Amino acid sequence: MIKFDLSELPISPRQYQTIGITFLSVGILLLILGIVLAVMTESRRTKHASRVKVSAQECSIKIKALGLNSIQDGETLRIMDKDLTRGMELLASSSQAAALCPNWTLSSYCMGQACTPPGLSMTLQFGEIK
Repeated sequence: MIKFDLSELPISPRQYQTIGITFLSVGILLLILGIVLAVMTESRRTKHASRVKVSAQECSIKIKALGLNSIQDGETLRIMDKDLTRGMELLASSSQAAALCPNWTLSSYCMGQACTPPGLSMTLQFGEIK
């Protein structure tokens, strides 16, 4: 068995105790800080998801009023229409849809027979204006 003689230590046992309490206090403070940051991050995620949902609903209503249909997939709105017989109307409506949804940016657009699928295919991506 190993025995330690505390009288030979470079600092006193009281100083070791003070150092231990200091490290314990700092550890507890860092743990509390980590918990607070985790809660704040989750709160921001929830608020962001709520803003996306509300904005998508508002945008979908405007798109529907233009005679187009949209499908939401997370932070993406997809607008498709296969009827190319009303080409100029689709072009005008899709341009208006992009303009009427201020928090959404146009990420892809294709209109015509060469598109997959043929017709109008438009994607709006959520990105709040700063």
